[in-house]
Amino acid sequence: MLVGNKVLMKLIKILISFATVVLCLAIGNALWPPLRMYALIAVGRAPDCSLLGAVKAVQRRYLYHDAERRILRESHISTREKDAYVLMDTPRGRYWEPSNSHGGSEVLAQIAEIEAKYAAGAPAPVHKGEVVLDCGANVGVFTREAVKRGARLVVAIEPVPENLECIRRNLQAEIASGQVIVYPKGVWDKDDFLILNVSNNSSAEDSFVRTENTRPGVALPLTTIDNLVAELKLERVDFIKMDIEGAEPKALLGAPQTLRRFKPRLEVEVSGNQKEIRDIARRAWLGYRTDCLVCILDSDHKILNPTLMNVYP
Repeated sequence: MLVGNKVLMKLIKILISFATVVLCLAIGNALWPPLRMYALIAVGRAPDCSLLGAVKAVQRRYLYHDAERRILRESHISTREKDAYVLMDTPRGRYWEPSNSHGGSEVLAQIAEIEAKYAAGAPAPVHKGEVVLDCGANVGVFTREAVKRGARLVVAIEPVPENLECIRRNLQAEIASGQVIVYPKGVWDKDDFLILNVSNNSSAEDSFVRTENTRPGVALPLTTIDNLVAELKLERVDFIKMDIEGAEPKALLGAPQTLRRFKPRLEVEVSGNQKEIRDIARRAWLGYRTDCLVCILDSDHKILNPTLMNVYP
């Protein structure tokens, strides 16, 4: 009987300890949301990231929200041009952008993303003297960042007419000096014309692939990265940033010669298609590796998925 009581008491202590741990984790997750993400990393639920890469990617995700709030406080609309464009004064300079239906600013979100994604030990995206392809340049926020970081040449690749107008306004000096080339097409796996799905929210979400909350626009020209590189007679490509609303796999399929010849580093937006993107890059050159740059929880809150991924030689 005494032995039975001891076993029962030990079992009760184990259950109490387990309940305490669960309660502490629940409280910790409520008070500090990143805790759940770190717990998933610890048990191997970040399959597309290295251990350190996943930890840093989570940090950057939460740095983004802090940066967005601060930049919003420090920015304001300087000029409204009818219903077409607004001029934003921001901590990183002035930017024209298309007006949108929800009244928010995509420029401010992009600035916050730049501040967050290159923090927490992230590798510098661009080095002095490099040639950069900005695929999905939007209004030129990253293009300007690349120039500031010392890029010798940035090709701002953007098919949307309203965004192109803003790029030309925002980067007048850089275009005039030859540091920036504006390339008015989208990138795809072949030369083509496709209907652009125009976002009901923002021109930053216009897409040749995604159709949610969009309306049909006009047909716009597309080309391949390989054809673009040949047309512009580029002798090197060091870095490719790619944020083209779901068209990233198609664009990479049109870049095998560029990837194989120059072995550029890439920063690619992903949306559950990270394996496809990794496989396409490795088919072009087997030496490519990947790691996550920014991560979020999946819809079931059980796995960490990258939203931005580094592809590097």
